[in-house]
Amino acid sequence: ASIAGIKAQMQISGDINKEYINLNGRKAVKLEYVATQSGYTMKCTQVLVVKDKKAYALTVVSLEKDAEALQPKLDKMIKAFK
Repeated sequence: ASIAGIKAQMQISGDINKEYINLNGRKAVKLEYVATQSGYTMKCTQVLVVKDKKAYALTVVSLEKDAEALQPKLDKMIKAFK
C-alpha cells in the first residue's frame, strides 16, 4: 500500500495521516484517512508491518458515521497481530 495507490483507488477527504508506531515489538506505519467509494464515506486505518521478512498490510474500515463507536474494537483487532 502506498499513499499514491490509495489516492488512485478512492476519493480521499483531507490528508492521509501517517504515524510510526510499535506493534507488539515491531516498527510499523499507521495510515488513517477518510475516503469515499461507491457513495459510502469510510474511515480507513492501515498498519504496515514486516514480520519474518514478509510485509503485511492490516486494514480496517468502517462507515465514517460508525467510526467512533467501533474504534476500540478495530484497535483491538490490529493489536492482536502477533
